[in-house]
Amino acid sequence: MRGCRKRRSLWLAGVMAAAPFAPVRAQEAPSPVWALEGETGVVSDYRYRGASLSDEASAWQAGLTVSRPGGLYGDLHVSTIAAYGGTEDEDGAHIEAALTLGWAGSLGDFAVDAAVATYQYPGGVDVAYAGDGESLLTLNRADPAWQAYGAPTQPDGLFLCLGRT
Repeated sequence: MRGCRKRRSLWLAGVMAAAPFAPVRAQEAPSPVWALEGETGVVSDYRYRGASLSDEASAWQAGLTVSRPGGLYGDLHVSTIAAYGGTEDEDGAHIEAALTLGWAGSLGDFAVDAAVATYQYPGGVDVAYAGDGESLLTLNRADPAWQAYGAPTQPDGLFLCLGRT
């Protein structure tokens, strides 16, 4: 009887010693209702479609994106710029703030990203505008990877691209 107790005690001691190393099935974390991402950086020259918005000087930039699992997202991008929208008495805006609201998701075999954007220039005169953006509608086919995007509301021309990635 005594040997049986000794074996049982050794077995129990072994189980207790190994318990912290035993695999445990973790519960899946619930998916967040909102996701938040941010970025910041300095660029040597802030250019938009080939034109320097920072007068060929460095610019500080920051961005913040809030999104939901269903595809809804909002984005705020801020950058320092050269004086813009000034008057004889005022220097104009030194900051560009772009606010974008959109939805990205799938429609059958296609990935869609549709957005509305507004660009604000605090301190600038008659320079804020909405609806213009480099890519307000993006449509991708999953396979083959063709892309079509553009901003057809631009008054100075149609900016469209159709290409294979």
